[in-house]
Amino acid sequence: DLPEIPPVLNRRTMHINHQDLETHIRPLLSCHWHVGRVGGGVHGLEVLSINKLFSFKNFRSAVEFFDALADIQDEEDHHGRINVEYSKVYISVHTHVAFNPISSVTDDSKPIKVPGLTNRDIRFAVRVEKLHQQFLEDQRAVTKVPAESTRLQEWAMECLRQRY
Repeated sequence: DLPEIPPVLNRRTMHINHQDLETHIRPLLSCHWHVGRVGGGVHGLEVLSINKLFSFKNFRSAVEFFDALADIQDEEDHHGRINVEYSKVYISVHTHVAFNPISSVTDDSKPIKVPGLTNRDIRFAVRVEKLHQQFLEDQRAVTKVPAESTRLQEWAMECLRQRY
């Protein structure tokens, strides 16, 4: 089951926390989202993203998914990296302007700006996953499970626990 979509708060966008890992991220990983690394990191902190490769019956279905995805991005005012290759759509998302709640870098208790995973990314991923489920129900999408899915999920959770 997908988690509820977290609310948008009108304040600084803070990184996810340990509670978010179980509540929001683990359900996404069970839907075959995975964790990726973005660049080399900032202030000595690794920048992570959540990503997924979606497969569709044909090019037309992939383009229709992309068009609906564009609407979600505009509504959320949050835009992931998207690649379309014939019947496949790859999405990678993280928040560029996010704040780490406690600065271990400066020995200061003030948050520092570091790109990373936030509730905005979770909202986006859950909405995209719900859209994909509609495409599956309409038989316009296909499900491809990574061969080592369980091992990848546990590796991803461990990376996230270390980072957040």
